[in-house]
Amino acid sequence: VLVIDKNSSPGGQWVDSYGFVRLHQPSGMYGVETMKLEPSDEDCSATTNMEEAHRATRVEILEYYDKVTKVLEEKYDFHFVGDSTFDMAQLDDKEEILKVAEEGASTDLHQHHRYKLSGGRSIMAKKVVDARYLQPDLPIHVPP
Repeated sequence: VLVIDKNSSPGGQWVDSYGFVRLHQPSGMYGVETMKLEPSDEDCSATTNMEEAHRATRVEILEYYDKVTKVLEEKYDFHFVGDSTFDMAQLDDKEEILKVAEEGASTDLHQHHRYKLSGGRSIMAKKVVDARYLQPDLPIHVPP
């Protein structure tokens, strides 16, 4: 799996968010299931008072996603490629663009194809998943 991101580091919208922003929910309810976001000395899921539960800051979330990415790269065939974009127009008509939400969608591609990225780089891939529709519209990028 190759994740291509225009941002230089993992973290999605948190890369662009303001420094004072933090989670509105307890950290124990956020992130990936296999790795806790909240500090190890605190079990947010056992906290009954939501006001006292740890709520991660932007910096903590960015550090967390960096750790998640490193674990995925060590354990699986996963790579994060930052500071890059992918021009979907380079796909030819025979290839199917898969959307993450489509169940059972697949392609019969048996060979890898070379695709160009921004900055003169290229990748080899069997399948392309277009997940751009999952991007949020952030006030920092979208005029009112």
